[in-house]
Amino acid sequence: MRGTIEKSQNYLAKIGIRDCNTEVLLNSVVNKSKAVKDLFGDKMMLIYDVNMEVKEDMETIPLAVNKEALLKTLVRLFFALAEREGVTMEEGLELEYTSSNFIKTNRFIKSHSVSFDGKEVDMPSGSRMMKGLSKIADTVKSKDLNSTYVQIDKMITANNSFKKVKGKLVLSILPLDFLTVSSDSFGWTSCVAPGGDYFIGASALLQSKDSIVAYYVRESDWHENYHSVPLKKSWRRVVTLNNNGGILLGVEYPRKISLLSDRLKEILVDKDHIASEDFSTVVGLYYNDFKKASHMESFSLLSNLEKDQDYQDFYNVGVGVYELRCLCCGRPIIMPTLSSVVCKACETVDIF
Repeated sequence: MRGTIEKSQNYLAKIGIRDCNTEVLLNSVVNKSKAVKDLFGDKMMLIYDVNMEVKEDMETIPLAVNKEALLKTLVRLFFALAEREGVTMEEGLELEYTSSNFIKTNRFIKSHSVSFDGKEVDMPSGSRMMKGLSKIADTVKSKDLNSTYVQIDKMITANNSFKKVKGKLVLSILPLDFLTVSSDSFGWTSCVAPGGDYFIGASALLQSKDSIVAYYVRESDWHENYHSVPLKKSWRRVVTLNNNGGILLGVEYPRKISLLSDRLKEILVDKDHIASEDFSTVVGLYYNDFKKASHMESFSLLSNLEKDQDYQDFYNVGVGVYELRCLCCGRPIIMPTLSSVVCKACETVDIF
């Protein structure tokens, strides 16, 4: 185990965590709760083959882009160009095109029409919105209008196209996976990444006895050198699993993928076990994804849970740690800097 952890230290040095304390990393694994140890046995990673279909736009459009907002902007541009060419529109047409219905169903709710050069272009209710845009572009025959239509059509096509992806769902307590929980992550990141405003949250997850990182790696991104170089996470979710049978599933990044969450639940929860209500007390001193009720799900892992048993046995679940240790010297951090994983003393000796 020590050798595995030491392999990750060169990579951690590259992302700014030099002189990383081996004992802190080692204890983060050794001190995991009995529930976590029972799940992992003598391993630090559990790997499951999971194949799924994903939208083509995950490949073609950067994840940082708000696709719905971009689509609406392109539609507004289309109508602005159409008006410039002399197209007269009835009130409410643009509003329907820029509604969420346009993205989800690409169908008109109401009948609409536009006029151009004495010609009427009808768009009946239930007809495809893209067909309406096509009619306008064909009638007006404007180069700029047609170019904008092509861009919109590509986005709609991408949004409705799926491709089969082979990959692996990984459950990990590997220190490197905690400290890169939001980096090297298929183009997305969060405040918990190195250099982020809340990087201390990654250290809190690392040192928490109850925390697990679950993530998905595409087959094309898989490599066996994951002890030294982190795998690219196209999806990830933090799990908290305590000895009383409580399970919390944190926020899904960068988007919700029900197939992966469902598979994760199958791994964690026996179907004969009783699912708990939402936890009444959730503490997250340094990692707060679990504080928002809409971001979490809770389950019971108690194999001997009876229907009349007091659910309070597993209501109280600790997330993160109260005595966070410096990743450089190993001493408790007093008055931590939220963007750092080392204490004030180690910061002054220029370890970054």
